Amino acid sequence: MDFVGDVKDMQVGILNLRTLLDRFDCIQWNWTEQDTRFQFIDDFLVYCLGWNKDLIKTEHYENGDYTDYELGHPRCCIVEAKKESIQFSFPSHGREKYICSIEALMKLDENAKSAILQVSDYCFKRGVELAIVINSFQIIAFLASRRDGVPPLEGKAFVIRNKEEFEENFHFVWQFLSIYGVRDKNLYNFFVAGGKNYLPDKLSVSINNYRDIRYKNENQKSLENLSELLLQDIITTSDIEADFFQECYCQSGALSKDALISKDILAQRYAHLFPTDEEVNIEPLIT
Repeated sequence: MDFVGDVKDMQVGILNLRTLLDRFDCIQWNWTEQDTRFQFIDDFLVYCLGWNKDLIKTEHYENGDYTDYELGHPRCCIVEAKKESIQFSFPSHGREKYICSIEALMKLDENAKSAILQVSDYCFKRGVELAIVINSFQIIAFLASRRDGVPPLEGKAFVIRNKEEFEENFHFVWQFLSIYGVRDKNLYNFFVAGGKNYLPDKLSVSINNYRDIRYKNENQKSLENLSELLLQDIITTSDIEADFFQECYCQSGALSKDALISKDILAQRYAHLFPTDEEVNIEPLIT
């Protein structure tokens, strides 16, 4: 069974997840990190969470370090992949089953601590807010950059502990980590906003290279050159200068007529605001 390519909603993501799980169950060897990425994470990001391939960079080098995945354009999420055999130990949970203290997680498990510090450092150096650690069916996602005065590593993380949670509660994964959930800042709102409603970001925030000059195509360049030649000739040619001004500019009489019509409309409108038998005294606001 093949994946559904157009991942526009959670239901499609669930269908593709089931296909991915069926393939996973057929494989019997121990994966390296490269195997985990190739066999699971690549398809999981694209076909289950809706991240288009043109929005994913792999092994991106910057300042002496390589990141496993950078998502978004501009980048908004860094994913650190670990091999499937490295299983994280999570603290026992109470009512908040999918929320875990980052400090407690790092104290309990050295592998989790190392991965969290690694991806947190990548996010800090590259100006990225959302950090994700994944080793197939275990996920740790947290805010590596915050604006509420809480140090990132003293906050909380969204976690998936095993395959059963991964499959049963995929709707949480979709809500927080899909391309649509990340764009809506659902994880940020969950951890920072605390249910409060804030004004949405301006549309320019989601436009890459906002205010940059767009290069013209060949047709636009040809039209621009042609218009400059023609208009310049029209304006500077004395034979048709009079006709040009007569046809292309409004006469003063037309402007005066429009102003008089506007004055009459305003007079009629304000005439109904005051009784006709009373005298109205009008005083200026500024004396």
